[in-house]
Amino acid sequence: MNFICEIVPSSFLTPLRRIIAQKLSSEGLKQTEIGSLLGVSQPVISSYLSSASSPPSSITSNPLFKGLVSKIITRVTEETITNIELIEEICDVCQTFRTAGPLCEAHRRMSEIDFLPNCSICFPSETSRKIFDDRLSVTKELYEAAIKLVASGERFASLIPEVGCQFVGTTEDTQEIKDIAGFPGRIIKVKDKGQIISYPEFGQGATLAQILGYFKRQSSKFNSLISIRRTDNILKIISPKKEVLLTVEADKDWIQTLQAFSTQEIQEIEIIADAGGIGLEPLIYLFGKTPNDIIEFLLSKF
Repeated sequence: MNFICEIVPSSFLTPLRRIIAQKLSSEGLKQTEIGSLLGVSQPVISSYLSSASSPPSSITSNPLFKGLVSKIITRVTEETITNIELIEEICDVCQTFRTAGPLCEAHRRMSEIDFLPNCSICFPSETSRKIFDDRLSVTKELYEAAIKLVASGERFASLIPEVGCQFVGTTEDTQEIKDIAGFPGRIIKVKDKGQIISYPEFGQGATLAQILGYFKRQSSKFNSLISIRRTDNILKIISPKKEVLLTVEADKDWIQTLQAFSTQEIQEIEIIADAGGIGLEPLIYLFGKTPNDIIEFLLSKF
């Protein structure tokens, strides 16, 4: 059984890299420069340049493939393309070739599976496309909100716990923990400024995801949650006009704690203030309709 993803490297990406490498070399670029651009080592580029040209295939002779090569060469030599744009250009053509194109035909020839003429495995379904778009929206919104926080400098840094700040978000109709995104490594404090370690991912921020997921299952209006330091002063500043759940010690089983509240009570909670304990830092969990709502509230208070 062959997946089309196994065919793409040998039938599309390697020929594309080889042809681009040969053309860029003829334009005077060094092998190390070409390797950096194409994401391969200098010895690989050397092998591309020393190998004989392969006979044209249905893919490399395709006008769309030739146009892609020409566009990349022009934009690289004129320094008008970024790495991200380069990936977008290549992936767009690859997707076209996978959907009733030459890669699709190559897959049919190489696979032992008798695909139906109307096979649509490589076409993203409406459901999968919506899931992708929703997830992309969540991570983008989280990241942009975190950038605003970090940009506030010491204002936000003063709220970052010693263990780092976790910030999670999800979509309106999500209830599952796996569909909640957070920051790997959290947001930390470096020299009195916040620092984002990495782009948000799904499956991160286990504790906050567990809490937010439970709230969502109780039809909470909140889609985002952040952890910040808990001090008497911070709690005093953020708690007026917000419903607060206070714990008297560090909570080690949030679901058990939350199950003691009715659905209506859960829907009204806007802040959880965890008291902490031996080896466990006191924290405040602040809910928001969106990540940006949380940011605007925090920046209006501090």
